[in-house]
Amino acid sequence: MGYFRENDYTNETPPSRTRKRSQKSSKRSNYFISSEREYNDFDKTLPVLEILARPKIFITWMVVAAIILALDASCAYLRVNSCSLISDKHITVNGSTAFAPLVQDVANEYRQQCLGANVSVNGGNLPQGSLNGIGQVEKGTIDIGTSDVFANPYQNPDLQDYQVAVVVFAIVTNKSVDVDNLSTDQIRRIYSGDITNWQNVGGKKAQDIVLISRPNTSGTRATFEKYILGQIETISGPQSLVNDTSDTVAQSVKKQSGAIGYVSLYYAKKYDLKILSIDGQKPAESASVENDTYKFWNIEHMYTKGVPGSPVKDFVEHMFSRTAKQIIRHDGYLDPGDFSQNVLIHHLSQA
Repeated sequence: MGYFRENDYTNETPPSRTRKRSQKSSKRSNYFISSEREYNDFDKTLPVLEILARPKIFITWMVVAAIILALDASCAYLRVNSCSLISDKHITVNGSTAFAPLVQDVANEYRQQCLGANVSVNGGNLPQGSLNGIGQVEKGTIDIGTSDVFANPYQNPDLQDYQVAVVVFAIVTNKSVDVDNLSTDQIRRIYSGDITNWQNVGGKKAQDIVLISRPNTSGTRATFEKYILGQIETISGPQSLVNDTSDTVAQSVKKQSGAIGYVSLYYAKKYDLKILSIDGQKPAESASVENDTYKFWNIEHMYTKGVPGSPVKDFVEHMFSRTAKQIIRHDGYLDPGDFSQNVLIHHLSQA
């Protein structure tokens, strides 16, 4: 490789030779630039080579890198599980006894994920039932009110509604009853006192009908009145018992010969009660519920007073998690996301 001479750039040089030499000069300049870059890149790798050549320095750097990665992973975990940072706040949930088993199961799983989380579901001495839960959260007595029915927006203007699940209810009887299906009209006549014996609705033996019901603060009862009776339940008397919770209704039906009541599928299966079809539709068949052929179901709501902060917000959000949805299906509830909007609107707008 030669070097440029001074007379290569004099005015005496012919233009053609100047262009050729300029092109050569450009190529040589590019070569030197490229070589310089390669040298610089090689120079940058020297610290790394020095570290690898010295075991103590290499080990130190590896330890530092491991600590950094561990801290980063811990920060990521805390970002995803911010509830683990909250251990001094007790979350109080009260209201619907039909919804309570699902909320309790999700709360149990939530405690395993979120260290220090403290969620109480329908505990203490507070009156239970959907309307009680709505009233209590509006007053600020509890953090979350659960309900099988919508809160009245005029009476409870501050409440934030979270629609978590669909609860399916069933007409249930004692195992002594030999009837498998009732029409909506027959149920209405039973609960009006017009029909008092199972033999009058297809039973093979004469047996008095014992009604097990819920108080007027119950969302289950409100759903029963709206979608089955079509009016307010008024039956009373020696053959009618009112129980405060879904659990006690199920227990009463199980113990009382000839008894009939209404509970969620969760309690019907828990106490191995006889589940009746309504108008030939079985409540356990999700397809008939999702297309609204079977009508005895409703939305399960969580209400907070305004938009909540942590840790209440964390728990409410967890109710919509993938894990919670698995628990929803396991416990016999349904996911509102599996219903078409047309079905939901039509069902909820029924008088």
